Amino acid sequence: MDGYESDRAKVVIYDLEEDVRYTLTQGWDRSPDTLSFGFDDETLYFTAGDEAHVKLWRLSLPPTPAKSSRNPDFPKGYNATPEVLTTSHAASAPQPLPNGDIRFTQSSFTSPNDLFVLRASDSSPKGHVERITAFSEN
Repeated sequence: MDGYESDRAKVVIYDLEEDVRYTLTQGWDRSPDTLSFGFDDETLYFTAGDEAHVKLWRLSLPPTPAKSSRNPDFPKGYNATPEVLTTSHAASAPQPLPNGDIRFTQSSFTSPNDLFVLRASDSSPKGHVERITAFSEN
């Protein structure tokens, strides 16, 4: 049935200090998977299917709302739409590194998982992807 989204996964954040639980991706129409918090504790990295690929995404965390909510009011200027970091193949297992890089694996129909690093870059907000291994090459 068109519009039936009961199986869509959502990210729910629970702030232990504030005892507040809120849904972070309520308005997003994808299902986040494989979550990793950045070393700054202000960024969430995850994978999600999009247009026949499993892409790597980034989302800044907002300040904790005053009360628990499935549809919280975020501060003005906060962008609750995740930012896509990769656009091809199937990304998995994102692991943020202390220097701001993100290590992840990526595969395709014709190649097994290889290790990649999304290098933080001052010249590009999304950084650039560097392939570390090449298991299917001779």
